Amino acid sequence: MNSSKLHKNSNILLVVIGTSIQELNYAKKLLLCPEQAAKLFLRCGKKNTKKSKQILTNALNRNPNTELVILLAAPSGDSAIAHALELSRTAKTHNIFSFVVAENMDGRAAAYTPKNQIEKILSSTESLLFIPTVQFKEKNFLNRLRKKEMQAKNFYQNANRFLDFVDKLNRECGIATLGDMQYILQDSGVSFWAVGKVKGENRALRAAQRCIESIPRNVLISSKKIMNQLTISTGIDLDEVETACRTVEMNLHPDTGIVFGITFLDITEKGRFRVDLLVSGADLE
Repeated sequence: MNSSKLHKNSNILLVVIGTSIQELNYAKKLLLCPEQAAKLFLRCGKKNTKKSKQILTNALNRNPNTELVILLAAPSGDSAIAHALELSRTAKTHNIFSFVVAENMDGRAAAYTPKNQIEKILSSTESLLFIPTVQFKEKNFLNRLRKKEMQAKNFYQNANRFLDFVDKLNRECGIATLGDMQYILQDSGVSFWAVGKVKGENRALRAAQRCIESIPRNVLISSKKIMNQLTISTGIDLDEVETACRTVEMNLHPDTGIVFGITFLDITEKGRFRVDLLVSGADLE
């Protein structure tokens, strides 16, 4: 199965990779695509690799404005990740920046952090980016399918938040840009993203802490580069911005390079404080 929606002026191509038509339909239903972006849905598998590469090549040839390819591996195991890495090679042959996004369920990222795995990833893509997914504990055997659906729904919710983060950078809504994100991810091997979005009392502190708790501790303290993107609404003062920044920096190595960004929310999000952390270059061995 493949379907695409290519805009004339698209500069981002989102490629969603799943193991079944059912899974791709579910992703199609839940995913929100950024503005000025195109979508492509592909089914993974050894028999489909050559076909997928040709479909991606055709999409890139039809849209010469593409600057970034995001390959989103559906939460169906390592086969989708492997397929995404293969497709990232195709983007690389077109000299287009690309990276793979996957869930960090059950500590999956740990399997990709040994040196030989990092080298394999870098031969295919700029980065394998892991986003958090809630682990639902369901003891009843009859509820296994429900558990799987809940985890998939949570993954796509976080994927939408990540794509919103990318969209804001792409539209240059604040001082950080898409180029800053590419700097963080370039040749990083394995990277991590997390978000905290809070309103109410101590919102800045709680938003920053929520991010920190979603990224493995050893990743934070050994990372070489990090983007700290704050999204704030009216009524938030500089003291809260300083609190969020200080909370993040307290959990980093003193030599970590930090790219700071800030964006203002629209009026409908009044009172919310959002922190996005993009972390790369961690020494995980």
